[in-house]
Amino acid sequence: MNMTKEKYRAERQRRGTMMRVAELLGVHWTTISRRERGVVGITREVAAGMAGLPVPESPERTPGKKDSK
Repeated sequence: MNMTKEKYRAERQRRGTMMRVAELLGVHWTTISRRERGVVGITREVAAGMAGLPVPESPERTPGKKDSK
């Protein structure tokens, strides 16, 4: 399982905000940001952890951001 930073970001966005996902994974939100920017690598364990998170029916949206659909 090789996850790019772009795929990681897309999967995180499906699951909600950086803050919400960080809380579910037990990390600080800046860790999520660093992974999305490619500052730190995305290991198999990290990818598996993201894959194991539930996808909410209507993900949280950041106020002021337009939906990309």
